[in-house]
Amino acid sequence: MRKNIKSTLSLRIILVGFLSLLILVMSGCKTPSWLEQKRWKEKPTPVDLALIKYEEGVKFEIQGDWDKAVIAYEEANKISPRPAAYYRLGMINAANRQYDKSRECFEKALELNPEYNEAAKELKSLPKNGDSPAPELSRDTSE
Repeated sequence: MRKNIKSTLSLRIILVGFLSLLILVMSGCKTPSWLEQKRWKEKPTPVDLALIKYEEGVKFEIQGDWDKAVIAYEEANKISPRPAAYYRLGMINAANRQYDKSRECFEKALELNPEYNEAAKELKSLPKNGDSPAPELSRDTSE
């Protein structure tokens, strides 16, 4: 059952990370390669640098390297706090059963963007004590 929870969380994290990157690209945001080229012409803004770090985090998440993803998201937030980066950190912490850290990340995402419905939903699904899995995440999907 625990294995199913972890694989379900991993799949959710990868899917949401991929969708986040896809939305960024489709919405007309410039890719890191564009930002890297811009660096030679003019100094990138903190938002540009934070976006590069955020996208690095998404790539690491998709690759399954959560430690590097956490570092990239934290660096993005140090440069320019991003609700999406705090949300992704919250999801990774929840998957690692670090519910207190996860709660802090979701709360910070909501502080930056009170309309962030996904963060509010995940915050509500966290267990009250740091030991038991969230009800939504503990469902056994095996038949």
